[in-house]
Amino acid sequence: MKGINKMKKLLIASLILATSHSTFAADSKVTAKPDAFAQATKLYEAKNYPAAFQEMQRLADTGNAQAIYNLGYMTQVGQGTVKDEKKAVQHYQDAS
Repeated sequence: MKGINKMKKLLIASLILATSHSTFAADSKVTAKPDAFAQATKLYEAKNYPAAFQEMQRLADTGNAQAIYNLGYMTQVGQGTVKDEKKAVQHYQDAS
């Protein structure tokens, strides 16, 4: 019986997570222009990590989930910012 209750709780938690993720993806807070993200990506590809990090931060401040995720990665590996795995995990959670 305990196993069934545990499975039900896990299923409910999974459904809540999936629903919140799709709601966030549909959120209209993302107001940054697509060309701003392209510019940040170009800076990253040119290995100008400090400038890319700043641009991703600006985009993240508008609610751009991909930019928030990218901040997580850059923070995890120390590109354009101090390496901080705890902060990186927070960015990943914020992006989901």
